[in-house]
Amino acid sequence: MSNFLIEIFTEELPPTALKNLSISLAELSLNFLGKDKLIGEKLNYKVYATPRRLGFLIRGVSLSAPNRKEKVRLVPKEIGLGKNGEILPPLENKIKSLLINENKKDSYKESQYLQNIYTEDINGKDFIFIDILRQGITLEESVQKNFPICLKKLPVPKLMKYQKVTDQKIEKDIEFIRPVRGVVSMVDDKLINIEVLGLHSSNSTNGHRFLGKNEIKIKSALEYESQLFELGKVIVNFEERREKINRSVINICSQENCESIVDDDLLDEITALCEWPTALLCHFDSEFLSLPKECLILTMQRHQKYIPLTEEDGSLSNKFIVITNNAPEDTTKIKIGNERVLRARLSDAHFFFSKDQEKPLIERKHDLSAVTYHNLLGTLSDRTERIKSLLIDWGKKINLDTSDCITLADLSKNDLVTLMVNEFPELQGTMGKYYCLSEGRKSHIAEAIEDQYKPRYSGDSLPKDRLAKSLALADKFELIAGLISIDLMPSGDKDPYAMRRSALGILSILMSEKLEITLSYLIESSLRIFISNSTKRKVAVKKMQGFISDRIFFFFKEQGFRVDCIMACIKFAFVDSYNFPFLLKELEKVAMNIDSKELFLINKRIKNILEKAGVSGNNSESIDQGLLVEKAEKDLFLFSNQLHEQIKFQIAHNQFDKYLKSCNEFKKPIEDFFENVLVNVDETDLRNNRIFLLSYIHSTMNQLVDLSLVSKGHNE
Repeated sequence: MSNFLIEIFTEELPPTALKNLSISLAELSLNFLGKDKLIGEKLNYKVYATPRRLGFLIRGVSLSAPNRKEKVRLVPKEIGLGKNGEILPPLENKIKSLLINENKKDSYKESQYLQNIYTEDINGKDFIFIDILRQGITLEESVQKNFPICLKKLPVPKLMKYQKVTDQKIEKDIEFIRPVRGVVSMVDDKLINIEVLGLHSSNSTNGHRFLGKNEIKIKSALEYESQLFELGKVIVNFEERREKINRSVINICSQENCESIVDDDLLDEITALCEWPTALLCHFDSEFLSLPKECLILTMQRHQKYIPLTEEDGSLSNKFIVITNNAPEDTTKIKIGNERVLRARLSDAHFFFSKDQEKPLIERKHDLSAVTYHNLLGTLSDRTERIKSLLIDWGKKINLDTSDCITLADLSKNDLVTLMVNEFPELQGTMGKYYCLSEGRKSHIAEAIEDQYKPRYSGDSLPKDRLAKSLALADKFELIAGLISIDLMPSGDKDPYAMRRSALGILSILMSEKLEITLSYLIESSLRIFISNSTKRKVAVKKMQGFISDRIFFFFKEQGFRVDCIMACIKFAFVDSYNFPFLLKELEKVAMNIDSKELFLINKRIKNILEKAGVSGNNSESIDQGLLVEKAEKDLFLFSNQLHEQIKFQIAHNQFDKYLKSCNEFKKPIEDFFENVLVNVDETDLRNNRIFLLSYIHSTMNQLVDLSLVSKGHNE
């Protein structure tokens, strides 16, 4: 077994995509090598990724795949062989064609194929077959054939088109993430000759742009990593480089009695920006600590890729860590340069922050009318008024202070026209909070302004109180309802207005606290402010319900809940979103019980009968007791009356486990009914009465869930 190495040497790759690109390249390559039988099931490989290279090393690769026997169907027997078994022209031509394709040197008459033909029956017709020994593909053939395809399948954020120049002549245009300058392709110490992206492979690569050798001849695949480390000053393994950065940060924090503010995404991005990382401790002027800490952290993390630090008491420090792609003996210039860059950014922020506070936040409300929200939906001022309308309406239903709702709505979007948010859009809401607090407004109003955009991503915190949750709901419902009203829906992977994220945010909020308002009402009322025509609004309501139903479905499916159970009780989410997860969990428990199978089958049978008869609803008042002639239907009617009130009480008190248990008690009397009573009798009154009885039972059992849907299995 051998060791296989590939490196694509490029111009600087996009840092946020680097890790995913390298993993995808290795996985795609492993896939085609596996299909070609060049690697075994037990994989041993390394992934390489730096700002200027993607690559991998796979151990245990075969130089060629084993030969394999392949069964080839030739022609039908009736046209291939004569009555006496002689070979007819169609079969002869087929065999000759095989000899040519297989590059067989022996002639047709000498071919072993003539002696090895046999027949088999296929769907009642005889065909002529032959077994051929296929030569296994070589590693070089497989790589040349498949690796260019892998590069085209990479999850590339955006392709670049560049030109390949040879002898001062432009040969052709090339498309890749970034211009490619070299390709290394080796097995052990041998070169694999392939052509990819207009380049021929070699065993030569480059080290660090400043610290390493310009040209490094790779001795063998196994020595690639060590050679680049020693000669090139490049740590090619992404995880090793990341760990080095992490250790350096921990060491500095330990020395300074500080804690770092760094998440995995930031650490990955920093790792993707350097080949030879060095951590340096820097400082900024303590006067900038008067700025909102969110602004300071954002500037350092997002804009400069620095690592902020906090003091022992948790307060933000004026110290920060820079990870430089260099290793100078004297780090002074690098420190001074990074401190100067940060000082300039923070000075701008300090100016914007001070300037914004010269004008009260409420006075910026009229400025919103100059900012277009959407050409079909008006300005930001129009949007604010719609949000206010919803907030006041919903606030009355959940006992919020109306004056708080009005004040909050009037202030909610005003920070969008401040200098700070113009410079740092990520601080929308946050700056509104700070400006409110600086003006002495109520803290819960200020907090709600910041919380209105939450949750912004999966795992984000939720708004803190009912007022903040109501504003967040109004913001998200206004967005979704407005876009639906102008027929703008997400399609495929495209969701430019983040409607799906808003819908998931709505669900997270509604399921976090029991609010005295239903999802159905929220949908209806949010669409009412956009569509006055009741007929058109009904269509839009169905569209919005369908959109949110899809989000509910995928939200809980991703959590591992059964598909059939989600579908069975999804309508309940529009009545009681908070209790929906609890009902779903209880339904899953019942569905897992083999004894409940008959309950679901019975419900499906009843549903089919009712649908065929065109009957829906409760229909208990339509039942004529005088027409209940059979003992089984009399017993079923009495049992239903007894259990109806019991189930009604259980539902009212959210006793979902008891409700489903009660439904299960229907099995025996319903089975007796179907065994002893004929529903489709000739007498119309008798038949209708029995259908009305079944309708009464079905509506009693299925008040919260459609039990007939819980019969398909886990993933159907």
